[in-house]
Amino acid sequence: AESLYELTRLSWQLPHYFAAHAKRAGDYDIAGKILSQATDIMTRKLISFFQEEHGKAPMMFAWLVYGSQAREDQTMGSDQDNGLLLEREPDNAQANYFSAMANYVCRGLAKCGIKLCDGNIMASNPALTLSLERAVKEAKEWVDAPTKDAIMHFNIFLDVRCAAGDTSLFKVLQKRRAPLLRQKMFLAALARHSNE
Repeated sequence: AESLYELTRLSWQLPHYFAAHAKRAGDYDIAGKILSQATDIMTRKLISFFQEEHGKAPMMFAWLVYGSQAREDQTMGSDQDNGLLLEREPDNAQANYFSAMANYVCRGLAKCGIKLCDGNIMASNPALTLSLERAVKEAKEWVDAPTKDAIMHFNIFLDVRCAAGDTSLFKVLQKRRAPLLRQKMFLAALARHSNE
């Protein structure tokens, strides 16, 4: 696809493809992987369309996906769950660039049949565009005060992977968050919450 129109037209063929080819129970597991990979490709295409018009990103970024897309078990009814990780805290012009990109990609995915998230867990939500330092700080806040909200956010962001952008930036985040999420008090709070 060389345009948003063409990408949208092609993406709407996916349900017909699955209807024609998914015949056995095991096919649905494969279908989830195929749909997740297709959504990754759509995301990368949409980012490239945006950058063709607005120029390269002003810093390294990673487009993160959560939930079913991260686990690669998407269905045709799955919604978007995504966010943006930035190399550093952006200035106003940089923040505007990433905000416009996030809005373009989220709306583009919706046009391609990946519906918007009712809970607003999307990169177009400014609260889900975080610098590396802010993302680490947020994880530390979850661990230091494991409220029900903190645990809910932790659970949402537990299934995560980088679908576009700089994978090394995402790996740095995972490496820096890992020791925080192993703390015994936090694990005990998680266990209590699960038990409830």
